[in-house]
Order: sequence, then structure tokens, then C-alpha cells
Amino acid sequence: SCCSWWHLPQQMLLPTSYYAAPLRFCVVRDPFTRLFSAYEKGHAWVNYVNGSTLCQQIETHRSGRKPASFRAWVEEEAAKISSQPARNDCHLLPQLTYLAPTFADLPTLLSMSHEKALASLNNSGPGCNIVLRFEQLRDDFERLMRWAGLDTVALLEDRVPRVSGIRGNCLSPTGVRGQLLPASAAADALTAADARLLGYPPLSSSNLIIKKRVDSGYYSS
Repeated sequence: SCCSWWHLPQQMLLPTSYYAAPLRFCVVRDPFTRLFSAYEKGHAWVNYVNGSTLCQQIETHRSGRKPASFRAWVEEEAAKISSQPARNDCHLLPQLTYLAPTFADLPTLLSMSHEKALASLNNSGPGCNIVLRFEQLRDDFERLMRWAGLDTVALLEDRVPRVSGIRGNCLSPTGVRGQLLPASAAADALTAADARLLGYPPLSSSNLIIKKRVDSGYYSS
């Protein structure tokens, strides 16, 4: 199987002037809430319930005689992802796949002049070399635009991220992790690389690995 072209990492696309820009940003998110978002994409019923009902059904849902809970889906996807990495229209590819080998987080970028940023990141390799966070996207985007001298560029009206806990505690970052503890090996197979290098909490303390820093603010995969 393959993916929609707009879901493909830059390394798999033909070179264009768009990707030749010296500074390129991507938005990353908590890999566990991202995992639930991918589950939600193929399970439309999730959009029609909230609160305790939603949290219960996420753990017990069935499709006919087949378990179709969030945990069961994660276990099934983890078993197939190594041989079918493009499953789910590339929604399960590690976010690192879309980033350059060397990239900077926003606080690091904001501490640099434009000249230093260009010198440091211009040869970072294909992919995004600046990382914004989905959980604080509006603020991150505004700060990046001010730094770039593009104050008039703004996002549309602020929206609360879908997987934030407002629809049920089970959808908070902590709640999603709690659901997956019984399937920790499968969950780690789909999230560990992103959690480690992007600095999000791992599933359990036994897998806690501090993200690697290179040159005091640059990350390298």
C-alpha cells in the first residue's frame, strides 16, 4: 500500500523550490494522543459519544465478534507496522520521519539571530528543521512569525486540540497512556522513537530515556 502524496515525508518527494527554503517548520504532537487520533480516523463512532460512555466504549468496543477497542487496535497495528509501514495512509509513520537529521525546537530558534539560524540549519538535510508543538500551536506559531518578521500572518480562530481530555479523562495525555499500559510493548513499538527524541513522556518509567541533545539545543536523530 502507499499513502496520499501530501502525507509522504519530504525524502520521498521530488525536489521543489518549496522544500529548498533554508528554514522549514513542522508541527509535532504527543505520540500517544496522535495514536488515538489515528484510531479515531477509522472508528467514526468515537465522534458521537463523550464522557464516561466514551471512555468505557473505547476499552470494550467490538466490531461484530472482533475486539475493536483502542488497545486491540494498537496491538493489531503494531504487529503489522514493520512489514506495512504505510498503513493508515502513513498516519503511523514516526514523526521523526518528517524531520531533518538536525532540527531545533522553538525556544532554541528564538534565542538565535536570523543569521545564526541560517548558518546552523541551512544544511540540516531534507525535512523540517524547526519544530512547533501541537499542544501550544497558536502561541508557537505567533512567536515564530514574530521572529521571522511576519507579524501579520496568523492562524485561524484558536481551537482546542481534539485529544485534550475535554471529552473525557481517558483522552487526556495521561488517560491515553493509562489505557495502553496493558499493551505496553505494542504501544512502544508505535511511539518510542518519537517520545524519546521529541521529549514527550514515555508510557512507563521503565522506558524513560532522556532525549538526546546535540550542541545545546539541536536534536539529532
